[in-house]
Amino acid sequence: MGDESAPTTLKGPPPGKPVNRKRHKSPLSRLVWTKIGVLVLGIFVVAIALLTGFGFPALAHLRLRAALVVDSPDAKNYDKWADTENYKKEDALWLYVWMWNLTNPEVVLAGGVPNYQEVGPYRHLTYNRAVNTEFYDDGNEVSYVQCIATFEEKPDKDSKDHFCNMHNETITMLNPYFISASRAAGADANLLGAATSAMLDSVVGQFTGTAFQDAVCGVAAASLLPKAKSDTVARVGERAFLKYWANATEDDATYPQNMRVSVKTPSMITVARATAAWDSAEAYSFCNAETRSKGVYEWVNAALDDAAARSDLQKATGMTATQVDLVADWLLLYAQVYGAPVVLAKYGVSELVDTGYLQWGSGSVLGGSIIDGTSKSCVPEFAVWSERVAQQSQTISVNQCKLLFESNYSITTTANMASFVALVKAQNWQVVNARYGLSPQTAAALAQYISYVNTCMVGPAFQSALANGGGLVATRTAEQWLWGTTNGVPYPDPLLKLLGVSTPRKFFNNDTTAENAITRNSRLRRKTGKDDLDNINYVFSRNDAEYVQWGVPIRVEGHDGARWPPYEDHPKSARLQLWNDDYKRPVELVYYDAYTLDNGLETHRYYSPGTAREINATFYNFIEGLVNLTNLNNGVPLFSSLPHLSGGAEMWMSNFTSNMIPDEEKYTTLFGVHSFSGITVYLNQMTQLNVMYDDNTAALCNTYYPNVQSDLLYPLWWSRKKSPHITTKVTEKLQMVEAFVDGGEEILIIATTGGIVIIIIGGVLLIAWVAYKLQKRHNKAKRLAYELEMQTASSSSPIPEPPPVSVPPDTQV
Repeated sequence: MGDESAPTTLKGPPPGKPVNRKRHKSPLSRLVWTKIGVLVLGIFVVAIALLTGFGFPALAHLRLRAALVVDSPDAKNYDKWADTENYKKEDALWLYVWMWNLTNPEVVLAGGVPNYQEVGPYRHLTYNRAVNTEFYDDGNEVSYVQCIATFEEKPDKDSKDHFCNMHNETITMLNPYFISASRAAGADANLLGAATSAMLDSVVGQFTGTAFQDAVCGVAAASLLPKAKSDTVARVGERAFLKYWANATEDDATYPQNMRVSVKTPSMITVARATAAWDSAEAYSFCNAETRSKGVYEWVNAALDDAAARSDLQKATGMTATQVDLVADWLLLYAQVYGAPVVLAKYGVSELVDTGYLQWGSGSVLGGSIIDGTSKSCVPEFAVWSERVAQQSQTISVNQCKLLFESNYSITTTANMASFVALVKAQNWQVVNARYGLSPQTAAALAQYISYVNTCMVGPAFQSALANGGGLVATRTAEQWLWGTTNGVPYPDPLLKLLGVSTPRKFFNNDTTAENAITRNSRLRRKTGKDDLDNINYVFSRNDAEYVQWGVPIRVEGHDGARWPPYEDHPKSARLQLWNDDYKRPVELVYYDAYTLDNGLETHRYYSPGTAREINATFYNFIEGLVNLTNLNNGVPLFSSLPHLSGGAEMWMSNFTSNMIPDEEKYTTLFGVHSFSGITVYLNQMTQLNVMYDDNTAALCNTYYPNVQSDLLYPLWWSRKKSPHITTKVTEKLQMVEAFVDGGEEILIIATTGGIVIIIIGGVLLIAWVAYKLQKRHNKAKRLAYELEMQTASSSSPIPEPPPVSVPPDTQV
């Protein structure tokens, strides 16, 4: 019997029989590469998932960056952003405007309650482009001026939409420009004086302007023309001179300089026409004494500005319109070259502008005196002065004129003119002489003239301006209110025109040219998003300043409203910051909802929560439901609100009657942002403009309008700026890029999960196989050790029967 502790399940070979060491291949051993292959496959699937999941979005993001970021003039969308010549309807924002028509102006002026009726809409297409662009910091920043071009949109014949005709329909409303003028003058009582000082400035401006200087030089040059002709004719003969003057094609030293109408661009004036132009017997001849005394330059230049005069001149000379233009240009050139030196030498002045002061102060250039009444060639108001006011001859020198019109005490400002009249009235001659160098007699005469112009000339014009659309309550066409034009031609406010303000006033700017935009719009500086898309279109500077000065400095910060940080999840707590350059302040937008457009594009919408802005306290004062714009409008108390005074401003409706229906939900401004790209694809921007006729404003307008109720809010207009439907092409591009990224992310999730499962299965199989091999190797070593022990024992004693060895059966996993 053998040892009881020995294995009993496997018998060893008979004693003396060699052990069979043939290797048996198990199924697990044969499938080892399969297990490793499964493991490698799992790793490969995970690698592909990572590559696809992160690679696809990365490629999509690069494509999106190229489409969104404008970091140089060579960028893909630069031309579309900065093109001010080509406007496509699908790129426009639709601007609808409704106006509040005051139906009972007489009642309001008498102190009654206003009644308003909504009129509109007036529809326009507006485009926001950039001009005068400059890039900085390797394309990470750009500065530009906004160019906002707007065009009237007329409905199609088959359109069912109702749009009003802004050219014909008249609207009556409280006139904010009258309030502006009254505030600038200190009170409406000072407007008459302001108009008088503006008229003085205008009159003197005529004498010191280029038209007067050209006329003076023309008179001097005209006297030289006969002599210039005779000198040239003596050298080359009359026909050669006339031919050269009329149709010279090259320079010729034989002839005097500037004695030819055209060079290299033949005027085709015939010799016969040239003969008539230089024949002293002809009425319109350069050598006719009467023509020269009237001013040959004046009648030619007048013909350029007046169609009837041009026609008469063409008939008299037999010249075409083109030929008249050429002759006029030549006359002006001749006057500047030959006439100006004669004028300066004759009057002993160093610059031509002084001849205007000489004529205004003493009439010594064109004859007569403004003061002594002998001049009939001056502007009418000065002739009236000399005839009706002056009692004795007075003259004002060039230096005294410059003190009156160019010094810090210039009487062309309302305050200085009033101060001058007060000094004369108080007979404070010492101060008058120190400021203006005038004698008491001359100063008194000038004060009399100012009083006369104020009362007899400006007064009637002022009343006419108030009655014809320049007063506190005014009636104009919608086009004149909104755009400051009449059928596209500038329409200046009658009162402001009398006050010397030539620029038309309007509620909306239309930047028809880049030059217009640069003159009146802000220069903004923003991030391009080149290195960080979170900063795309982020405005941080206005007119080279990082702060706007209100009651306290307000930092310039916020996105421009067209682009926002992409890839946002947009939780309900999300906020967006907008820089509103119309209001010159940042505005916080709050998450509103998730919204799907009609074309299937998914967006998240944001709104500005009410108009009772707590920041009003910073900018002016806190008024429920209103945003104060007073500081942006030269002190004119303008306030914006939601349309129909919604969102907290309903209380102001108690001061007037109207068809207003407040509805904050209906009139809320909404920005619809495409989550993935950050592009604003939906816009519904609502605002209303109102003027606050408070006690301070009423005090300014009390002289002419003492009965109008104060502490009232007068609505002017409200607008809706709406984005058009996103084109199918744009929608498909956005959806394709978004699907590309979403698909990559889905592949990443699915393939990574599957790959990990495959790796786990392969790993389990491999571990089982390794465990089996280790166990088998252990058993084999144990059996070999036993065999060795038996062989050693057999040499000294009979070999006992080996105990059985327990071996787990081969099993395929």
